Amino acid sequence: MLEPFRRFFPDQYLFPPVLLNQLKGETSSAAATRQFWVSDPILGHRLAQNALVLEQTWTWRATNAQGFIITDAVDPLHVYAQPKPKGVYRIIMLGGSTLEGDGATGSLTALPAQLLERLRANYAPADSSSDVFEIINAGVGGYTSEQEMLYFMSELRFFQPDLVIAYDGWNDETVLNEEMSRSGTQYPWLRNQSTEQQRQILTGYFDWSSTASAFVQRSATRALEILDGVAIFHMSKRTLKLLAARLKSTDNTPATESTALYFSPESVTRYLENETMIAQMANDLGAHAAWFMQPLVGLGNKPPAAFREINYIREWQDKISRRKQFYAMAEEGQGRIARKFGSPTKLCAGALTDVFDGNPDGVYEDFGHLFDNGNEIVAERIARELAQCGLIQAKDSTANP
Repeated sequence: MLEPFRRFFPDQYLFPPVLLNQLKGETSSAAATRQFWVSDPILGHRLAQNALVLEQTWTWRATNAQGFIITDAVDPLHVYAQPKPKGVYRIIMLGGSTLEGDGATGSLTALPAQLLERLRANYAPADSSSDVFEIINAGVGGYTSEQEMLYFMSELRFFQPDLVIAYDGWNDETVLNEEMSRSGTQYPWLRNQSTEQQRQILTGYFDWSSTASAFVQRSATRALEILDGVAIFHMSKRTLKLLAARLKSTDNTPATESTALYFSPESVTRYLENETMIAQMANDLGAHAAWFMQPLVGLGNKPPAAFREINYIREWQDKISRRKQFYAMAEEGQGRIARKFGSPTKLCAGALTDVFDGNPDGVYEDFGHLFDNGNEIVAERIARELAQCGLIQAKDSTANP
C-alpha cells in the first residue's frame, strides 16, 4: 500500500542486500502479514521462514531459514546448527514484540542483535571451552511467558543453549489481567483478543477493505499523536475529558483523568510460575538461565521526553498504575525465586525498570517498545548483569585470570 510513497524514503529501508529476494511487502497489506506470521498448532502463531517485511514506512524485520529474527550483521542468514558446534556459546532470548524488533529501525538494531554485537566486542564466555557467541532471537510479537515456555519446551531446547534469557513483563501484565477481567482466572491461557485477531489475519479474514480501514486508522492515530504535542490541542482535549467525566458522574466524586483498571494478583502468580518453569527447564538441560523484566513507560525514574513520552504518561495513568502493581509484586517474587535457585549462574535475574533513570532522551517508540538508542542502553545493561552473575567476563580479564 505504501509503494507509491517509498521513493520519498530511500534511506529508511537499509536492510542487507542479501535479504532482498525475501521481501514480502509492507505489513499494511494483509497479504504481507500472512507471509511473515504463520499459524502454529501449539503456539497459535509464529514467524515464517526466510521472510522480510517493511513496516510503518521506516522499519524492517527479517527471519532466517529457521524462522528466527536475524541477529548477525556479519552473516544475516546465519543458520543455527544442530548439534551445536564446538566452541560456540549459544544464547536463546525469549520474549515478545520488543525482541522481535518493534520500535527498532531494523532487525539488526533490535535488542538481541545489539547484545550480540557488544558481547563479541567486549566479552568472552566464562566457560573456557567456548569462544564464539551466538544469539537466537526467539522473540515473537504477542507472546506471553506462557507461549515462551511452550516454545522452549517444544522446540528451542533442542538447540542446546548454554544460556536462556527471558526478557518480558509487558504482555503478561496486559494480557493476563485483561483476560482474567473478562473470564476469571480459568480462561484459556493461549487464547485472548490479541491471538484471536492474529488468527483472523492468518486465516484470511481481512480483505482489501479492512486493510484500507487499518491504514486510515493508523494514519489518523499518528496525526492525533502529532497534534497532541500542540499545547492548545492537548489542553482542549484534557478539558473535554474532565467535562465528560463530570457529566457521567452520578455522585459527588470529583472527576479525574484516571480510572482503575482490573488487576489480579493471580496474573503475577502465573507469570512467576512460567518464568520458574523456563529457568528450571534450562537448568535441567545443563544450561544457565537469566530473567530480566523489561523497562516500560511509567516505571523507574526516567524524566519523560517531549512529546511522545510526556503524552503517554498524561493519558494512560490507569495503565501505568496497573503495571506498577504488577511489577512491584513480580519483582518481589523474582527475587524470592532467584534465591531459591541458589547460585546466580543458575538464575541471573533482575528488573530493568531503572535502566533509563535520569535519561531525558526519547527512548520509547510507544508505551513500551524501544528505539535503537533504547535497545543499545538495555543491551549494555544486560551484558553487565550477565558479567556480574559470572556467566561472561570482560575480554581484558580473560588475558589475566
